[in-house]
Amino acid sequence: MSELKTGKVGEVITLLRLTQIGKQADIVHVAGSDILVVDGKRTWRVQVKASHLKRNKKTLGYQFCVSKGLKPKRSLTYEDCDIVALVAIEQERVMFVPVEYFKGVKTQRKKQIDFDQPYLESDTWDACMVWYKNSM
Repeated sequence: MSELKTGKVGEVITLLRLTQIGKQADIVHVAGSDILVVDGKRTWRVQVKASHLKRNKKTLGYQFCVSKGLKPKRSLTYEDCDIVALVAIEQERVMFVPVEYFKGVKTQRKKQIDFDQPYLESDTWDACMVWYKNSM
């Protein structure tokens, strides 16, 4: 599957999971964000990063590009989005992470097991909300 198709599938999976956990969301592609989520009085900008399983030496896992640009690549920042959605395509699961977690990082690896939590989407979304509440 091409990177473009992978990205589109990732956006649709993210929108589905957000809807399932009761969030009002839409795919928008505005100023570097892929999805806007209205949650309470705030609108959250979500950047979707999707990956297929890849073999890294002896283990399978996901590798996410959590940066933007070509040369030079730069880490995503709060200017780009609020939350990064890491989408495991084969598992059709989404992990939400505050963008600040990727400060100075250009790629992020995750194991398959990281996406196996039963309430992954709601738990990680709630963790983002707590993080932002405590950091503002």
